[in-house]
Amino acid sequence: MISVFQSDGRFVQRLERAFQFEGSKIRWDLARGHISLTEDELNYGTFRRFFNDLGRELGHDMAAFYLNDNLVQCALGASLFAFERHLGEIISIPAHHYFVAKDFKWCMAYTIEGDIDFGWSVRESS
Repeated sequence: MISVFQSDGRFVQRLERAFQFEGSKIRWDLARGHISLTEDELNYGTFRRFFNDLGRELGHDMAAFYLNDNLVQCALGASLFAFERHLGEIISIPAHHYFVAKDFKWCMAYTIEGDIDFGWSVRESS
């Protein structure tokens, strides 16, 4: 099940407290355990595999939020498994996509340019 939350700024504020941003992108060089890939062709295949591999490592039942850079005026909440089932529809929207732990301790991102990143927050949980 995927839950929809009104975008009142609190999710973005929590993300910005957990990770340092430069413009609309996270400063991944400041995140712990940063993993970075680039998808040469935007067919989403590399990100799908990346998402699946991390889901297996973190636990497919891990609760997470989905945010983007304000093209969709809501936040979504679900397990990584539920997001994975609908990943194609979610990331087909041209935006910077952020999947974050419910406690904002980690973030997985997929940008409109095809950049794929994952990292752990170095800041206190928000």
